[in-house]
Amino acid sequence: MLDFSTSAYYDWLKNKEKRDNKQEQYETAITEIFTNSGNTYGPDRCLLNLCVI
Repeated sequence: MLDFSTSAYYDWLKNKEKRDNKQEQYETAITEIFTNSGNTYGPDRCLLNLCVI
């Protein structure tokens, strides 16, 4: 059995939509950076460009 409280689970569940939206925004931004680089940027350069945005 996992060792966390029921209230912590429901707090996590309540914020799931926010996390999913944030994840989708990151995926879109990274895809755009990669595509704009001519599909040549690796993860390090994508991260650097993501930090600049």
